[in-house]
Amino acid sequence: IYYRLDHHWTSLGAYYGYAALMDAMGLAAAPLDSYQRTTVSTDFNGTTFSTSGVRWMKPDSIDIYVPEEGISLSALGAYLVAEKNGIL
Repeated sequence: IYYRLDHHWTSLGAYYGYAALMDAMGLAAAPLDSYQRTTVSTDFNGTTFSTSGVRWMKPDSIDIYVPEEGISLSALGAYLVAEKNGIL
């Protein structure tokens, strides 16, 4: 559930955390098979790579999980993200 070369959860690890939280709250998590897995990078070298000198290990891959209905961003959502990032 963690990258081999980083201390962060993978996207799959984050899904497992989400599913455990939903279960603890008595709610149903969206099933993993309702998402489409897509590999977005095959050369991720995380902080373990950059800070430990472990340079001989193969880079990690980064996968994302997109809902079957896709992802959309509302105009308000886009505005809030831009405002937060100092673009507006």
